[in-house]
Amino acid sequence: MITISEIREQGIAVTWTLLSLCYGCRAILDGGGWQPRFVSAEDVVAYAANGIISEDGDALLELACLRPAPGDEEVIEELLGRLSDAERADRCRELRKFRALYVWKNLPGSELDNTRGVIALVELWVQFDFPAGTPGHGLNHVSYSDADYARLRRRSELWVQAELRTVRSC
Repeated sequence: MITISEIREQGIAVTWTLLSLCYGCRAILDGGGWQPRFVSAEDVVAYAANGIISEDGDALLELACLRPAPGDEEVIEELLGRLSDAERADRCRELRKFRALYVWKNLPGSELDNTRGVIALVELWVQFDFPAGTPGHGLNHVSYSDADYARLRRRSELWVQAELRTVRSC
């Protein structure tokens, strides 16, 4: 899970569309039904309560006044969707920001052995269907050697750094 503060610390502009993607990530990630949300309901509500101005004041007010409880997930998703629609952000750009943040936050650590590390990288990239132009492309055809894990992890780290630099300018 990521916090809105961590998104800002990365220099990424927070939009309602990005928050909608982070909160509703289960619909984006392959096999995402088992995934936890990438941003918490409490963080989203606190962000709304801090007086962020939107074209859809009713949705913002509803969201800011919400006290997240089990079963409120659909309400939060619907309100975030309305706020996202009102801001008219470029959804492809926001999806790219989401992907960069998600990979950054979930990149396996160097403390993993090579087998667990390669499996963790494959599981991370399979959620995005091994997109072309990323280290995940072609990742399903690798060995489990120490050298392969180190190389693949380094390629993923470099990709995340470059992608975060790119989306910061969006």
